[in-house]
Parts: sequence; structure tokens; C-alpha cells
Amino acid sequence: MKKIDINLILKLRKKTGSSLIECKKSLIKSNGNVEKALDYLRTTGICTAIRHSMNKSKIGKIFLYCDHITSVLVQLNAETDFVIKNSLFSDLGNKIAQYAVKNKIFEIKELRKIFNKKIIFLINQTKENIVLNKIEHLQGQYISAYLHAGRIGVLLKWNAEFNVTNLELGKKIAMHIAASNPLYLSQETIPKEILKKEYDIQMKLAKKTGKSSFVLEKIVQGRIKKFQNNYTLLEQNFIFDSNNTVKKFLYDKNFIIKKFIFFSLKDE
Repeated sequence: MKKIDINLILKLRKKTGSSLIECKKSLIKSNGNVEKALDYLRTTGICTAIRHSMNKSKIGKIFLYCDHITSVLVQLNAETDFVIKNSLFSDLGNKIAQYAVKNKIFEIKELRKIFNKKIIFLINQTKENIVLNKIEHLQGQYISAYLHAGRIGVLLKWNAEFNVTNLELGKKIAMHIAASNPLYLSQETIPKEILKKEYDIQMKLAKKTGKSSFVLEKIVQGRIKKFQNNYTLLEQNFIFDSNNTVKKFLYDKNFIIKKFIFFSLKDE
């Protein structure tokens, strides 16, 4: 039996919640490839997860600055909750986000150099390691943004008349994204390889029913449609009007969503 690194097993377990034995078994069958092992767990029915956690940080906080033309989300990390709740920590995070927008600097390495002295000062004050971990930004006409509890941030680029109504609508869409976490803007923006992978997984699962090829294809196409609806923003039911999808809600409002960024902190 091939020896599998325990760290890979633990990593897969965190992603799927499957047992250590099942994770090890899937990694052996996948030659140590975590992504292929995850697909294997799904096809065997052991795991139904399809999202891969991103932007992870045990102890961190997200900061937002938006002027509706440029918007930025900054992730600052520390070692304990006590420090991220410190006003000095929050002041630094807000200053970095504001500086990035005002000076149009979005390279993490450059920002680290610019704020190196302030970060070192804060490290000396708190006796903890402080790290400027990540930055995301959007530019264009126009940007809406939403920040929830310093743990979920959303940037939304839209095209419509700039007025109070559309500003409020942009914020609502950003809030919807924060709550629903779509992976893609529309069905057309889902990469073909993602759909192909999902199709293969669903077909393997459907074949276990023993039904005919014609029925299997119907089952799989229905599941693919559900996948597209669940994970594309425009096809999701709008949280502020559950009778309509986001696309239908926006249809007669001349409000076009161009791009969005979802940014979150999740416990390891």
C-alpha cells in the first residue's frame, strides 16, 4: 500500500469532513492528489462538498474602503482575537485600505514595504505577529461594497445610472452575495472544465441507480441545471425578493452586474 503523508490526509479531512480512513483511501486511489481525491469522495457518495474554502485565516479581519469608483478589501492577520479587536489593529487595517484606494496601489508586496514600520510598531505594542495577508480590489463605473462583521467582504462592479436608488440596489446585491456566496456571475461564466467535471461526477452517482441511459442523462442534466442555478449569482433566488431570481429582479431596472469579488475568512 502506498504511503500517504498524514498532512495530506488531514487537509482532505478539513475540506470534506470525511473520516481519516476514507480520506487516506481516496488519496491512495488518487496518487496523493487532493483535488482528485475530493472528486473520488464525491463520486462514492461519501462527500457532497463542492466549494473549496479560500482566503482562510484562523485569526484575521477584513477591512474595506470604497469611493464607488475604486474599492478595496484588505485582510490583516494576528495571533489572537484579543489583538484583532484592538483599536490600533483596526486603525492600521483601515489606513492600509484607504491608502491603497487613494494611491491606486494594490500590490501586496508594495503595501507591505510602505507599512512595514507601522506593522513593526504594532507588533512591538501587541507582542504578536501581525501580517498584511491579502488584498482584493475593483475599479470602474460604478462600485458597491459590503462588509459583514469584518469576516465577509464583497465588491460589486455595475453599470447603471449613478443615483441613490441604484446605490442602494448595488448594496443589496452585495449583501445577497455575502449571504449566498455564488461562485460565478452567470451560467455563461462557468468554466467548461468545471461543468465537465461536475457532469462526470453526477453521471457516476446516477449510474448507481441502475436506470436506463436515457433516464440517466435526464437525471444528470437536471442536476447540472441545479448546480448552475445554485452557484451563479444571476440564477440565485434574490434574498430581498425570494419570488424572483437576481436576473429577473434586475431585468426591468437597467442595472447590469459586470463583476463581483467575494472575500471571506473561515476557521481552519
